[in-house]
Amino acid sequence: MHTGHTISGTAHAALILWVLFGGVFRSEPDAVRVQDVSVLSEQEFAALSERAAPPESTQDVTAPPVPETEPAPAPEIQPPTPEPEAQTPPQPEPAPQPEPETVPEAVPMPPQADVQD
Repeated sequence: MHTGHTISGTAHAALILWVLFGGVFRSEPDAVRVQDVSVLSEQEFAALSERAAPPESTQDVTAPPVPETEPAPAPEIQPPTPEPEAQTPPQPEPAPQPEPETVPEAVPMPPQADVQD
């Protein structure tokens, strides 16, 4: 008979039965998880979630600070002096291309006489 078909059918049947009835025969139910909870009032919650106030600033941050002295004048920027052009080496001349060979014109063949046997 077909041994491969028999083995595959048996394995599939066992898998299906295990999926259907595998969890039915448990001896102990799942454990119940318990969590202790306490209730907070609004004031207690506000006290826990309140952030510390930032320290007061002694400077007015909206106005930019006024310098007491005049700023130093910006140094004048002079345009860069052009550098002398570097001597470039002369370009090599390209190699001469060989001239294409001339093909002689085709000479027409004289017509041949039909030979009948």
